[in-house]
Amino acid sequence: MQAGRTLRRNLALAALLAPVAASASDADPPFARRGFYLGVGGGMVQPSGWDSDLDGDLDGLAAQRSLATASAAASAIDPRLNAAPVMPTVRGADLEDPLAGLDLLAGYRAHDHFAFEIEGEWVFGSNDSRLDVPGSTGSHRAEISDLWTLTANVKALPLTGRIQPFVLFGFGLHHSELDLDLVSQGLTTTASDGQGNSAVVPADFSIREREEELDGAIRAGIGVDLHLTRRALLELKLDYVHPFDEVEYLETDTYSLRADLLFRF
Repeated sequence: MQAGRTLRRNLALAALLAPVAASASDADPPFARRGFYLGVGGGMVQPSGWDSDLDGDLDGLAAQRSLATASAAASAIDPRLNAAPVMPTVRGADLEDPLAGLDLLAGYRAHDHFAFEIEGEWVFGSNDSRLDVPGSTGSHRAEISDLWTLTANVKALPLTGRIQPFVLFGFGLHHSELDLDLVSQGLTTTASDGQGNSAVVPADFSIREREEELDGAIRAGIGVDLHLTRRALLELKLDYVHPFDEVEYLETDTYSLRADLLFRF
């Protein structure tokens, strides 16, 4: 009889405490719970390799166009004259100053250790630089502008606590523009016919182009999610964007260091 009363009392107590326990569980879900999230943030975007790529590619182009100019000038004087090769160099590109970037995120935590997201990154401002062509008194300038990247990412999170390091990989689109204005003045070379006849001919060149490129790109990154509350977290990350094609003469690869504030629904 006593055992029966004790059992009934325990069952009644369990029935009373069950809603309280469920309520406490709902009020404090795990930080790895499934659901949608949105994020916004910003940081620094650092160009990678722009200077060396631009200088190297422009050297060959300048040499081709200088020789074409010199050959045309030599032929105008005497068709038997052949212009000597011209090797003008383009130096001094300084396009790698850090730029400010805006980051927008929309994602879904589909598993304790995986999330899928769409990430858009917009870069403010542009990098422009004066270029040097030894021997030329002309104007030489280049500018990179209108950079943005839109990728679909897979995010892997090995830990599920309040602090969650992660790695991510994404694929999408990358856009950039190159404005190039090189006008050389004062470059010359010699032309001769091999029989002692020679002349000094102009070898100036002009490269004026504006190129816009929209192509595929990959994004790879590492970072950490710091949960401030059940719904709000701070995301710190470093990622690298590599476009699949060049904007005319260079690949606009970038590194980004950003902080995003995420809200989970």
